[in-house]
Amino acid sequence: MRNRWLLNLGLVVLVGVLVLLAVSKRRVDKEPPAPPLTMLVPEQIESIRIERPDNERLVLQRQGENWLLIAPLQARANPFRVESLLRLATAPSELRLRADPDALSKYGLDQPKASVWFGQAEIQAGRQHPFKNARYVRYGETIHLIPTQYFTPGTYSYVNFINPRLFARDRAAVAFELPQLSLRRIDGTWVAQPQRENLTTESINEFVARWRRAQALYVERHTGKPVQARIRITFQADSGNAKAGENVLELGILSYKPELVLYRQDEGLNYHFTEDTGKKLLRITADAEEAAGKSGGK
Repeated sequence: MRNRWLLNLGLVVLVGVLVLLAVSKRRVDKEPPAPPLTMLVPEQIESIRIERPDNERLVLQRQGENWLLIAPLQARANPFRVESLLRLATAPSELRLRADPDALSKYGLDQPKASVWFGQAEIQAGRQHPFKNARYVRYGETIHLIPTQYFTPGTYSYVNFINPRLFARDRAAVAFELPQLSLRRIDGTWVAQPQRENLTTESINEFVARWRRAQALYVERHTGKPVQARIRITFQADSGNAKAGENVLELGILSYKPELVLYRQDEGLNYHFTEDTGKKLLRITADAEEAAGKSGGK
């Protein structure tokens, strides 16, 4: 009898807990989302500027569907970094305070750590919240508290905004001139010089695909290191090109080990790849040769 009573009591407690959970969830579901930091529409933003006391001014400009880094140097911009930065415009604002002088000093906004400009709209970064992962920022005459990650891209160096891809995804190569190999696409078929018996259509297509996917570990300004060898890539001509030579990319090889470093003179940038990636970009039969070497050494 007592056991049955305890069982019934336990069921009542369980039902009560479930009811409380349901009510709590309903309250959370009904809680309105935090208002956005600004009413700016990211897709309509055409320019971005980042200014920091301890770093170079960074300027990004939209060009059609792409973004370009304009300052401190000119380069293709990393679209993922730019998209992350644009999310700052719609960051959820947990708190809104009037930006009077005392408040600016209290929240570290009298001397902003960084400023991000979307067109003419400026967002300044202040102190980190002492107990939560949030940062105080100023937009117009209002101080806001937003999740830290929304402003984080505004603290990046310009090198983080350089596109790590060696060349644009939509550029179609039709010829490669490497130190020990030349490839040219003739009537839809790749022809290698000098000719090699072990080259298959599949291996050549994979080699070309590696170059199309080539993405550097990081990119930096050219350091002045001398060029050891050169690579010349010719791309399919675009109907809109008006200047001769626009479809030829010349690369300088600065080092092979411990990294492959390629220099794009037209951009003044060095692209750093792992040594393994370097082998696969410079030797069309790298995989086969390495496999043969390993099996021969056993």
